[in-house]
Order: sequence, then structure tokens, then C-alpha cells
Amino acid sequence: MCHPSGVHPSNALGKVRVTDHDSGMTPMIHPRCIILILFMTAGVQAAPRVWLVDQGNNQQGGANPNNRILEIDPVNHKSPPDAEGDVIVLRTLPSPAGASVDELTFDNQARLWCVVKHTADQSSDGLVRIDKESGALQTHFTATFTAVPQGGILEGAAWDGSALWITAVRDGVGPSGSALSRYTPDGLRAPPFASGPLSAVGWVGVPGVAQGLLFDAQRNGSLWYSVSNAQQLYRLEPGRLTDGDPGNDDDLVAAVYALPFVGKGMSWMGDQIWIASPHDGIYAFDPQTGATTKIFSTPAWNIDGIAILPDEPIIAAEPDAIARTVYIGHVLADQSITIRNAGSGTIDYTIAADAPWVTVTPEEGQSSGAGVEHTIQFGVATLPAGVHVASITITDPEALYPALSIAVSVEVRPGIGDLDGDGDVDQVDFGLFQRCLTGEGVAQSDPACTASLLDGDADVDAADMNIFLAC
Repeated sequence: MCHPSGVHPSNALGKVRVTDHDSGMTPMIHPRCIILILFMTAGVQAAPRVWLVDQGNNQQGGANPNNRILEIDPVNHKSPPDAEGDVIVLRTLPSPAGASVDELTFDNQARLWCVVKHTADQSSDGLVRIDKESGALQTHFTATFTAVPQGGILEGAAWDGSALWITAVRDGVGPSGSALSRYTPDGLRAPPFASGPLSAVGWVGVPGVAQGLLFDAQRNGSLWYSVSNAQQLYRLEPGRLTDGDPGNDDDLVAAVYALPFVGKGMSWMGDQIWIASPHDGIYAFDPQTGATTKIFSTPAWNIDGIAILPDEPIIAAEPDAIARTVYIGHVLADQSITIRNAGSGTIDYTIAADAPWVTVTPEEGQSSGAGVEHTIQFGVATLPAGVHVASITITDPEALYPALSIAVSVEVRPGIGDLDGDGDVDQVDFGLFQRCLTGEGVAQSDPACTASLLDGDADVDAADMNIFLAC
């Protein structure tokens, strides 16, 4: 039985010692208590979906035929277990684009992202997004780390609600450790590394070989990562980032935990963290107590990454961004978007735009998995020339992420010959055109004269003049 205090005083097996820099406490919890906590906690759902990375022979690139992604049964075990352990495999996916997969994470639309290592020298390491049902490659971007040899060896990735945190090993460059950065799903640097003091190198140093990155919204937006060779678990608080020092920023470290196993990839299972351990199994870690218990055994698998999709409704949209172009004074054709539930249960949502020139119909919908089509209308006929932006937000307070936004961008271009963008072609436009004339064969490099390049070549000459006069 579990001790009323949560501590089993008579059995030291399976205990985990933790040192928390905030409290200094070192509690010891018996694993049986953790099992009860794990499956009785209100935050744990009945049927989450779990994906693992089995790195096989651990070679890089397409030379690793064993590398694969597995969806497993998160509740039931093989009985009896065999040489591969007690895990029941539900689905096997190939490595995306023949690359070696490392870590996994889901974004806010239940889309599966994988850290991949395409080549032995890590030159094109990056993240790919794949279809979690088929393994089909959907998108890819390369992540590079300035001043780290070969761009750094990517290890961890974690979605924080709007962007991806990424780590890369940087052993041999200054203090031993890892580089931590943040990217948008489009592969661009994200704050706080996009501008300001940290943008010069685009990353900050953290201790150890940072693997299995995991975001924690409940603890001040903390980041967890494992250091496998030291059998440790770190918790960082990125909110402490204040300067552009690319060295080891130990000020970010909020806690360090000792693990009784080699830990790599991590994901949330309710209020617990499930941690993958190569040639060993899956363990549950309790962030409140630091205690661990073994959930599955996988002695034949070189498991690295793990990603768990909670059994909750999840809002998804296609496309997830809209960019259109129209000439000034013209009508822009309608566009449709599809909203669906990418998780379990049903989403009951409303949808609205924050700009008067964007209208969405219908303004609400419901999905248990099937897509629901909505029409976007653009009232741009009276908008001046320039780029106009808006946001469409889909809201369901009961969803895992209560709101999902779609960025809308419409570029209103002047008509041919309408160089001042006021809707007509008159003497003012002719004056602007004359100012841009270069003559035949002389390239016009002034960006302000782009609208005067009417015949498709690089100069502004008589051919462009004839087109202008016809307008």
C-alpha cells in the first residue's frame, strides 16, 4: 500500500532523488504510488495516442533502414512479453524522406513534427511535418545555428503553442552544452531570437546535451530536457532570458533531477511526463515529486522520441494562412477554408475576423472529425494600395487549444500605369514614369520604379512608354 504521505518508508527500490533549485527538497516516492497517480489523475484522458521513434541501428541519413515511427497502445501490454518487450504496436510509419528521425512533437493542430538528420555531417538537419496516419512528408525546414560547427547537431524540439523550441549539441565550442533557439513553423527565427540582443547569434547556450525538449505551460512556460549521458532532467525558465550572451546561461536553470535510467524524448501524459529510454522502455516522471515508474519495457528498440496526442478536441484549419493579391479597385474572389476536429470528441466553435474588409460565413460550426467549409469574402474594392493584414480566429473554449488564428494578408497593387495607386492613370502618374526612364538596355534598379517596368525586362524605355500611354 502507499504511505498516506505519498512516501513508502520501507522500500528504497525505484526511488528517485531530486534537487530543486527553488525548494532544495529531495522527496522519495514509491513507484506504486506514481502508477496510481498517473491513471487516477483527473488530467489523464482515457485514450491518448502515443508515437515513438525507434532509431534502429542509429546510423545517419538514408543508410538507416531500421529507423521508424511507431504508434503504440498506451494502455494495454503484450501478455506475455516477447524479446521486443511488452508494447503493442498499432501502426508503423517509415522515416520521412529517408532521413533518420530523432525527436517528435505535436503542434496546436495535432500535426506531427519530427527532428530529422538527413546527412552524416548534419548539414541539412531540420524539422519535417508528416501525416501522422501515413507518414507522408508535408513540409520541411532546415535549422542552422551560427558559430556552431556544421550548424549544430539537432536533438530536441517542443511546441509551445505558437512556435517550436529547438536544441542543438555544441560540444567543442566554448563551454560544453547545447544551443537553444526558437522557430516559427515556416522556419524563421521566432522571439526572443528574431530581434534584439539574442538575434546576433540566434541562440543561447544551456548546460549538457539537451535532448527530449518539452514545453510546460503550467510552470511559467518552462522547458524540460533530458541529458542522457548524465541521467539528468533539467527544467529551464526561458522567461529569464535578458541578454545576448551565447555562452552557457545557467541562470535559466530552475531545477535538476536525477533519473535512474537513460532518458531521451519526452511528452505529456496528463500531469505526468513520459520519457523514452533506449533499449529499456518508457517511464513516467512526476514533476511534483520527482518520482518515476516504468510503464513499458522495450529492450530490443532503440527508442528516442515520443509524442502523445491527448484525448481532447483539437481545432485544425486548412489552409492555416491566406495570402492574396488584387489590383486596386478590383474585386477579389471568395476563398474557402475548412475547419475540422483533429482530436477526439466534438468541437463547437465560432469563427470571426478582426478587420471590417474580411467576412466569414457561416460564423459557427461543429465537427467530430469531418471538415466544415466556410467562405471568406474580401471587401477590398475601396482599400488603398499596399499590404493589408487581418486575422481570422476560430474559438472553442473546450478544445485543447481554445483558439486558433489564421493570418490573412492581401496586397493591393496599383493598376498598370497607376503609379501613385489612386485608381486612375493621369498626369501625376506620367510624371512618376518619366522620372524612372532609363532608355533601352539600361537597367532600372530603383525599387520605387518597379511599377514602371511594364514590358517585363530590366529597363524603362520606349516599349514601357507605349504600354503606359495605352492606359
